[in-house]
Amino acid sequence: MDEVRKELETIRDHIVRIFDRLPSKTATNESPIKLNDLGKEISQGLNLSQWAEILARKLVSEKIPALENRSHYQIQEYCFEIVEEKAKSADMENKIEESAYRKGLKKQDVLDVLAIELRDAIFERLKMDKNADY
Repeated sequence: MDEVRKELETIRDHIVRIFDRLPSKTATNESPIKLNDLGKEISQGLNLSQWAEILARKLVSEKIPALENRSHYQIQEYCFEIVEEKAKSADMENKIEESAYRKGLKKQDVLDVLAIELRDAIFERLKMDKNADY
């Protein structure tokens, strides 16, 4: 029985990794990642660029170590890691869930929009070209 349980856990882990590799429904598969039309629509509808700008201003002014002397990729990963925590206000969480429901998306797809908007706002504040080839 333990062997079967371990095998099922292994299979589950493989399935999770496969789903993690699937592209977001709100972003392109280009490099750098950009919002697609659906992502832009969600961003505009929830005014996420303004939210991202306010948060970026705060993070950059606090001189967060995760942003100092980091590569474009490292900043992008930081944004994807923190966005759910930073959007924890009841109002924002409700907006994210409503948007996901109305668009037939997973909550993570809407959080991806927030992360991309935050990344772009941080790049702008740090005067980094998001389209630079690195």
